[in-house]
Amino acid sequence: TFQGLQGAMESREKTRAFEEAHTLKGVAGNLGFQQLFGACSEIVEALRSDAEWTLIDEKWTGVQREYTRVTEDIEKNRN
Repeated sequence: TFQGLQGAMESREKTRAFEEAHTLKGVAGNLGFQQLFGACSEIVEALRSDAEWTLIDEKWTGVQREYTRVTEDIEKNRN
């Protein structure tokens, strides 16, 4: 889902980005990743309101940061 969102952001496809971000938000919420859930909620709302790309890109940075944090934490705890 993250890779799908990344692809949609790179190709500037708002509809696809919305769908991917909404899915990632649901997964993050179901798994209890609250910061990632919050970051996804923000980009979903920006995409839903058809915000300018400047704002969407800002929210995307937050999603990337939280996704990286979560994946690094998971990797650390695997060992």
